[in-house]
Amino acid sequence: MQKLKWMLFGSGLTLVILGLFLWFGKEQTPPISHSPQTHQPAENPGSIYATAQPQRPAPAGTGEFAQVERVIRERCTVCHSNRPTSPLFSEAPAAVLLDTPDQIRQMAPRIKQQAVDSSAMPLGNVTQMTQAERDLIGHWVSRLHSAR
Repeated sequence: MQKLKWMLFGSGLTLVILGLFLWFGKEQTPPISHSPQTHQPAENPGSIYATAQPQRPAPAGTGEFAQVERVIRERCTVCHSNRPTSPLFSEAPAAVLLDTPDQIRQMAPRIKQQAVDSSAMPLGNVTQMTQAERDLIGHWVSRLHSAR
């Protein structure tokens, strides 16, 4: 019971700190410049993540997994990476890494549970994952598991 209380306290504290970053970060975020070779950042230019995430090349290939990989890269690896760009984390929370296709496939059930079934991730939806992106991930995970 004591461990649960500390976990809840830690979660609450994380949310408060995240809220402060978002609240104070809006007024200090510089404008975003777009180049033709980069992906569009988060829709809200005031988000601290709109400029914090480095632009990475688009994945090779097309199809459903390429779309899922793009969503994971834009919405999840801000925190769940070997080198998180989120100012809140110096290492991936819960040691969940989503940098490679193999890591994404391995964590597929957990991604679905956290981002699709419960919408708990991204935390506070700071990277503004859309319902369409959640649906895409859910569909991909369902197809992945039905193929096994």
